[in-house]
Amino acid sequence: MSLLGRIKSLFTDPVLPSKKVRENFGFPYAPAQMQGDAFMAGSNQYQGMGYSAWGISNPTDRAFGADYPFIRNEQDLARLRAGSRFCFRTNPNANGLIESLISYVIGTGYTVHFSSVNSPDMARECQEFIHDWYKRESFISVQEEIFRRSRVDGEIFVRMFNQHDGYLKLRFAEPELVTQPNGSDFVSWGFGVLTDPTDSQTVHAYNIRYNNASGTAIEDNTVDAVDVVHMKLNGTAAMKRGVPDFAFATLEMFNLAMKLTRNVGEGSAIQAAIAAIREHDSVTSEQMDDFIDTQKSGYPYSQGVPGNMLPSSFSGYQTVTPGTILDMTNNTKYIEPPGGKSVEAHLDVLQAILRAAGMKFSAPEWLVSGKADGMSFASSLTAESPFLRSAVRSQRAYQECFEKIIIRALQNAALAGLVPLEWADEVKMEISAPSMEIRDKGAESRANREYMDLGIKSKRTISSEIGLDYAKELDNRRREAIQDPRPTDPKLPTVIPGVDGEPAIIVPPLEVPEVPNDKPKPQDDSVKGSS
Repeated sequence: MSLLGRIKSLFTDPVLPSKKVRENFGFPYAPAQMQGDAFMAGSNQYQGMGYSAWGISNPTDRAFGADYPFIRNEQDLARLRAGSRFCFRTNPNANGLIESLISYVIGTGYTVHFSSVNSPDMARECQEFIHDWYKRESFISVQEEIFRRSRVDGEIFVRMFNQHDGYLKLRFAEPELVTQPNGSDFVSWGFGVLTDPTDSQTVHAYNIRYNNASGTAIEDNTVDAVDVVHMKLNGTAAMKRGVPDFAFATLEMFNLAMKLTRNVGEGSAIQAAIAAIREHDSVTSEQMDDFIDTQKSGYPYSQGVPGNMLPSSFSGYQTVTPGTILDMTNNTKYIEPPGGKSVEAHLDVLQAILRAAGMKFSAPEWLVSGKADGMSFASSLTAESPFLRSAVRSQRAYQECFEKIIIRALQNAALAGLVPLEWADEVKMEISAPSMEIRDKGAESRANREYMDLGIKSKRTISSEIGLDYAKELDNRRREAIQDPRPTDPKLPTVIPGVDGEPAIIVPPLEVPEVPNDKPKPQDDSVKGSS
């Protein structure tokens, strides 16, 4: 049915079956909302007439995990996701922004530390297992991919598979595979997420539909919610799915910046390819045209391409290659293209567009466009900068996601006997994100020393802030104290750090005997004279 026919059917059919509405718009809305759907379909969705096309808000706008009029069904999600992926893959500004954010938000990876007052051996076992599991699963790389996928797709689905050997396996499920099961009700199973009709925040299960090698869908797989880590962005808690970063106006700004960059670059490249302009005296326009025709290469971009492989529609073009010379009669006036004198103005507009695109991420100008003569790098990473505050807030969200996975890994390890079953009751786990703030290291060191002397800050916290592994540094200090026990000052005692919470060993200072002075004392002149 055509779009006009669909619109007419909404207003003319007295009773519209629920199935038919779902085929047209994916959700059995109330009559007022169906009319709003029709009006939006005729006004290019959320664009065109803007908010006036939405109508009024209704109690069911956000019911069952939807977000009318933006996210009404899985088709809306798929359209937004496809645009975001295309922007990320083809737009260097968008791609560079996400990769740069990974360098700051994820950095060298989130570290985990275990401690226990009553069971230090248990904490050590958990620490050794997680260190080994990090390597086996390449969990630092997994953290980077979780960030990248969540920003581009708006959400991530990570399936967790228990293993008999105790080492949890992680596998990503593509968002488009999470879909409503065949024959199910949208009220409960909308967007492929099973919830109660009146509580879309409590998830019971996910439906994941995999494809076989030929692309044919296999039967639906219902996966319990405890076996899936689902992180969603840019939405409300009641929404069942997340929204990509590169959507709506943000996507439009990045596409506009790419178009402007391409057009300015192409125009400048053509102008730079023109080596000279020749004026011909006493030549008619017809003669000039005939002469130019003899200079034409015949086809655009035809270097190295056989003539029989070029379409006939390409004939009659002149390829502007580096060193091209333009010919004209002496009564022809050469006018410089309008873009020739407006490159700087266009670049200023480009920077303004990229700044608008970066507002979604509170990103400084240099992070979006690569322009380094704007706001300085250091000022963007101070504690008060909007970018740093936004990035730290993101770190907390990803920390919660990683914590769920690490806890599940420890639970699997406990079932396999790699760590004690009672680890959760006896051991305290701390997950630390990498520090992003640029500080005055000298002032920071003095402040940390004062805080430590006052007893309000620990060495472990200081080590985490400066990117050091406290347990590893303790082990290094222990080895140094044993291998080279002499301190810098022999009058000071040597401190060997304890192992896993045990008291430190204090070696008293070495007794340095006084060296007798056997040199003869100089004689006094007065004594010599008296003798």
